Amino acid sequence: MGIRVENIKKTFTSGKAFTALDGVSLNIRTGELIALLGPSGSGKTTLLRIIAGLEFADEGEIYFDSEEASHTPVQNRRVGFVFQHYALFRHMTVFDNIAFGLRVKDKAVRPGKDKIHEKVMRLVDLVHLSGFHDRYPSQLSGGQRQRVALARALAVDPRMLLLDEPFGALDSKVRKELRRWLRRLHDELHITTVFVTHDQEEAMELADRVVVMNDGRIEQEGTPERVYHSPASAFVYDFLGNYNALDGWRRGKECHTLGHGESLPEGAERVRLFARPHDMDIARNPQDMRAIRARIIHINPAGPLVSVEMEDDLGKFLQAALTQEKFTTLDLCKGQIVYLQPQETKVF
Repeated sequence: MGIRVENIKKTFTSGKAFTALDGVSLNIRTGELIALLGPSGSGKTTLLRIIAGLEFADEGEIYFDSEEASHTPVQNRRVGFVFQHYALFRHMTVFDNIAFGLRVKDKAVRPGKDKIHEKVMRLVDLVHLSGFHDRYPSQLSGGQRQRVALARALAVDPRMLLLDEPFGALDSKVRKELRRWLRRLHDELHITTVFVTHDQEEAMELADRVVVMNDGRIEQEGTPERVYHSPASAFVYDFLGNYNALDGWRRGKECHTLGHGESLPEGAERVRLFARPHDMDIARNPQDMRAIRARIIHINPAGPLVSVEMEDDLGKFLQAALTQEKFTTLDLCKGQIVYLQPQETKVF
C-alpha cells in the first residue's frame, strides 16, 4: 500500500508553542522501506504517529493509496506499530503476546482458535523464535523481545509497518544483527515500511530511501547513495558523517582552500569548504602552497581505516582517515607536524 502525505502541519501548544511539522509532503511507494532520519526534535516521530493515527495533523492530508485517511481512527487504519521499548505484556507468554491482536478483533472477523494457533506459530518461526513460544518477556533477550513485538505487529495483517527507533534500546552488536534480519524479512514480505531513526548507519544500511528531517521540514530525500554523496545542504552533509570545515575561496567553478595568511585572489569569494576525513590527503612535507599545516593530537589505528586527529596553526580540529597501508608508509606519530590537502570538497 502506498502512503501519501500532503502539506502536513502540526504544532504542540502545551507550554511554549512548538511547531513539530511545517508543511511536510512525502510519497511512499507500495512495498518501499523508508527511513525518517534526523536529530531529536526534527519531527520524524510526530510524522510517524500522524501516519499511524496516534496523532492528528492541524493541517494537511494523509492518503493510503487513493483513500483519504486524515481523520480515520487508529483502529481502522490497519497499521502495525513497533515501539522502541517493545511494549510487550509482561504477564503473557510470547504466544499470547503475538495472538493478542487477533483475539481482540470483533467477533464477526475474529479467526477461530485453531487458525490463531496456526498463524501465531507461523510468525514465531518467521521471526526465528521457534521453541520460545511459551516463554515470558522477562526470559528473553532484548533482541528476542523486539522480534516478538514485530511478530505481534504482523499478526493482524497490517497494510503498513511503522517502527519508532526499533533498535534504539539494544546494544551495537544486536542492533546490527537485527538490521540485517529486518532487511531480509522486508524483502520476503514486501510490506510498506517506515521506520524512524537518528542513526545514520542504520538508515543507510536498511532503507530503500532516506528522508532527512530538520526543524519540522524535509531537508532531502533520496537513495542512501544519493543522499550521502550528493547532499542538498550543509545540514545533510553535517548530519550524515564526520567532516572538516575549511576556509576557502571560489571563483566560477574553481574552489581551493585558503592558506593561513593567504590573500583572497582577485574576483574570488570566500567560502566554507567541507571535506570528509577519507578525502583528506596527508603528507610529511608540503606538496602545495595551499596545504594546511597541522599537528597530530591523536591516532586510532583500530579497524580498516586509521583515524588521525589534528589541530591546525589556529587550533581548529581536523581529521583524516587513512588506509592501514598508507598509515604504515607515512610512519605517523602523535605530536608530528603534517600537511593536509583535501581531494574532494563540497560548497553550500
